[in-house]
Amino acid sequence: MQTLNKIRTFQFFGLAGLLFGYLFVYRRFFAKKAVMNSVIYHQTLGFLKQNDIVAKELGSHIQVMNCNGQISPLTNKVDFDLILFGSTQKGKVHVKSEYLKDSQQWKINQVELFTRSDRLHII
Repeated sequence: MQTLNKIRTFQFFGLAGLLFGYLFVYRRFFAKKAVMNSVIYHQTLGFLKQNDIVAKELGSHIQVMNCNGQISPLTNKVDFDLILFGSTQKGKVHVKSEYLKDSQQWKINQVELFTRSDRLHII
């Protein structure tokens, strides 16, 4: 009976340690986070709303329908897609960006707009 209690004690503390590691270490420092409502997301939207090429292709009113992508805390580069509905047609924007640690800012390296008929390099 004592050996069963020892086994259960080790199981309890082992699982409690794994739970602590998941909740307070992995989720905070290693887990990927969604791009939606991040700094680079809002910078990209501001850039796209003021861009003349996007306004000419999609129309003057732009609405974001979806954002696909994740930010990993271990890497500096983030690639994500935005699905946009414009007043004239729909489009997909593929964004490649990176975080510059020395200046603590996001830099947008490449923006491509895909519509039904065209593929345009904006940056």
